[in-house]
Amino acid sequence: MDVPLIDNGKSPEAPLLARGWPGLPHSTSYGNFGRMYAGLFLRIDEANRLIRESFRTWTVAKSDPWNTERAAERHEYVVEQAIFMMRRAADILVTMNWCLYRRTSSGQFPKKLRVSHIDAGLKMHEPLCIMIMRFTHHASAVESMGAKDGRVGNTRKTAVSVS
Repeated sequence: MDVPLIDNGKSPEAPLLARGWPGLPHSTSYGNFGRMYAGLFLRIDEANRLIRESFRTWTVAKSDPWNTERAAERHEYVVEQAIFMMRRAADILVTMNWCLYRRTSSGQFPKKLRVSHIDAGLKMHEPLCIMIMRFTHHASAVESMGAKDGRVGNTRKTAVSVS
């Protein structure tokens, strides 16, 4: 079965090579951006492994609901972990982009970290955040997940299944 994975330019098993990466600052008051960038790839690799496991457990649960592996239960937790990894990668990406955007526009890093997760980034009315809102179709995505007050963090935790 072909399992759809997040494309980060490599398979989850392939080594992470720094060739072609942008020159990110390694010493900032917010940490090592090069390491954060590598962490994005590693989190997406882990999310992809969890997505594969999700498909496997769903197939087992669907074929034999009374299996001893408790695949349906495992499937629910694997999906939750994959979503967490993707959400955390999005938070890191938004934070890094906001800090680098501020550095580019003002010549220095911001003194206070105003955007440390995707929710805060989506509420800002800066060019970077407007682009993110358009790219993610924030309003419709949040509504479809049942969020209240436009906050992704308030969404219900629901298991995603593939039929």
